[in-house]
Amino acid sequence: MKTKTKVVTFSSLAMLITVLLALLIAKNKQIASMKAKERERQTHLWETVKDNPDEMVRWRTVGYEIKDQTLLLGIAKNDSSVQVRGVAVSRLDDQKLLAEFASNYQEHLWIRTAALRKLTNQSVLAKIAKNDEDVCMEAFSNLTDQALLRDIVKNSSNRVARAYAVRNLNDKAFLLDIAQNSSCLWARVSAAEKLGDKALFEKLEEQRYQLKRKEEHQKRDLVWETAKITDQSVLADWAKNHEYPEVRQAAESRLNELTK
Repeated sequence: MKTKTKVVTFSSLAMLITVLLALLIAKNKQIASMKAKERERQTHLWETVKDNPDEMVRWRTVGYEIKDQTLLLGIAKNDSSVQVRGVAVSRLDDQKLLAEFASNYQEHLWIRTAALRKLTNQSVLAKIAKNDEDVCMEAFSNLTDQALLRDIVKNSSNRVARAYAVRNLNDKAFLLDIAQNSSCLWARVSAAEKLGDKALFEKLEEQRYQLKRKEEHQKRDLVWETAKITDQSVLADWAKNHEYPEVRQAAESRLNELTK
């Protein structure tokens, strides 16, 4: 009698498992069908607006309606409007794709900024923050790795990056050392502010103000000087490598004048 009861119990359990599996498969098929229909709806919607000359129509469609990642990737790479491409990037979830857009689209700051705001890969963020002055501030929005931040403070050639890295640090001993001993005045100011040392902050901020005034005079003089240069090799070097963006821009403009 006990053996018969066990057989019945096992049989019932097997039947229950079979029913549950069938329900799960049916549910998965239903979800897949719904996703396919939604993907088809979004694709059709994009097809109706992708050639619209009004980029705001396309921007709103992408920003509020399109979620399919494959469709978004295509828009991010191919739309004629940087703004539309940027909003498509901002809706991507794949960290590898976001890293690609943040790192490789040098000519489109809008797109890079959109990617950086969603990127969480600390090593990629640190590399951009340390070496890329165009978007370093955006890179710090999600950069929290303390070791990587300390490396930027110590070794980046970009003083703005060093100052922003200090703001994300928590090690008071390290901050105190930076405030007192760093060779970068910008980092020292940020460290003193982070530590709440008002007297040191005000002293360092005055030094930075005087240095910035001196640099503004230097930049003004160099921009004027650039307009008189005729040596194209000098202009090409300045346009690519000069430390001041204003001088790089002036050198590029002057070079274009001479090569017309």
